[in-house]
Amino acid sequence: MRLLSKWSLLLQCAAAGMIRYTKKARWVVFHACEQALQQNSKQVTAEHLLVGLLRADQSLAAHCGLTIDRVRKELTKAPHGCRTTTGLALSNTAREAILLAAEERERFGHKHTGTEHLLLGIIRGSSDAAKMLERRGLTIDRARELVSQRTLAVGWENVESALATAGQLP
Repeated sequence: MRLLSKWSLLLQCAAAGMIRYTKKARWVVFHACEQALQQNSKQVTAEHLLVGLLRADQSLAAHCGLTIDRVRKELTKAPHGCRTTTGLALSNTAREAILLAAEERERFGHKHTGTEHLLLGIIRGSSDAAKMLERRGLTIDRARELVSQRTLAVGWENVESALATAGQLP
C-alpha cells in the first residue's frame, strides 16, 4: 500500500513539473511524503513540503532562520484541497508550490529546480506554510535575495552543470 502510494505521488509530481529536480529537491518530496504518512494524511500539503525542505536542506533552513521543530509547531495538520481519494495525493497548495518553484527556476535561468526554488514556490503560494513564513518575516523579495546570495556564493550554475554531467542530475 505504501509503495503504491509513493508511486502515485511520484507520478503526480512529474505531472506537476518535477522532472528537472535536483537530488536534494527530490528528497524534499520524499520527506514530505514521509511526514504525510506519519500524520496519517492521504495527501501531501505545502506544509509537508516545507518540513521536507527543512529536513533535506538544513543549510538553507539555517540561512532563512527556520527550524523543523518551530515550523511543525506553527503549521496546522488539517489537509485542504485533496485531488484524489486513494493513496497519497498532492494537495492543491503542494501542486501550486511545485509549479511556482518551476517558475522561479526559470526566473533565475537555472536548468534544474533546487530546494531554494521550492522555498520560493512555497512562499509565493497560498498555503498556511506561506502565511507562516511571511509572519516570520520571510517575504518573497527577501527569499529571492537570499537565494541570489546563496547562488553566487556557491556558483550554483557551475555546480548544477557538473552534477548533471556526472549523471547525478537528470
